[in-house]
Amino acid sequence: MAGFRRPEVPREQLGLWSARLDDAIPPDHPVRQVAYVLQSEPFAATFREWERSYVLLEGKPPYHPRDLTGLYVYGMMNRIRSSRQLEAACYNRVDVIWLMSGQHPDHSTISEFVTRHGERLRGLLRNTLEVGIRAGLVKLEHVSVDGSKQEADAGKGSVHQKATIAAMLAKVDEQIGVLEQEWLQNEATEAKLFGEEVPWAPGKSGSRDERVAKLKRAQERLTEALAQIDRRRAESGGECKEIASVTDPCRRSMRETG
Repeated sequence: MAGFRRPEVPREQLGLWSARLDDAIPPDHPVRQVAYVLQSEPFAATFREWERSYVLLEGKPPYHPRDLTGLYVYGMMNRIRSSRQLEAACYNRVDVIWLMSGQHPDHSTISEFVTRHGERLRGLLRNTLEVGIRAGLVKLEHVSVDGSKQEADAGKGSVHQKATIAAMLAKVDEQIGVLEQEWLQNEATEAKLFGEEVPWAPGKSGSRDERVAKLKRAQERLTEALAQIDRRRAESGGECKEIASVTDPCRRSMRETG
């Protein structure tokens, strides 16, 4: 063997041929099912009515409610349950990037949408989960089953009385309530921790040049801190501790006296 495997294409290498975003998502990926359901005819009237609540004559064009709804619903189904986490997913998760067709709404836009259209979203989430459950695509619990495939149209387990179906939908409503509470809790916690920042995605505060300059200053301080450690070790013959301040590399710790 000649050593470890090396990447075939370095990160900095420009590619002549670009891959389609659609090719990055397998045909049977759940995100395709969510997009299909929200674009299907049963939901068309809902979104047409929703569109009429927007004023499109002035200002910057808003995100389509179907796109933000898909982002919210898919996030709920995949434990991405805060506006900041959803914003980050629009940059970092290929399935979410596919769902949003590369759009990057910020967390303020997402949060305002959820707050403003909470009742509509609750109904759509309920309907989406209901369709997914009936199609066997979604379950309310994580279970382990045997992987054997059996050809069948409908087993006995798929047939329920009206009262049972009503109870199942009541459980869906209960689960949606739990998800919404988790969303609100995450929103409050992350707002206290991060304010308007989103640590998992490109920042929106300040210009790109300002953010790059800030990172370069941090890089310079870290480089200087390492250089200070090397100088002190050389001056002391290797006897000093390998520590340095990353905010002020020239600072030295002094023993307390008195």
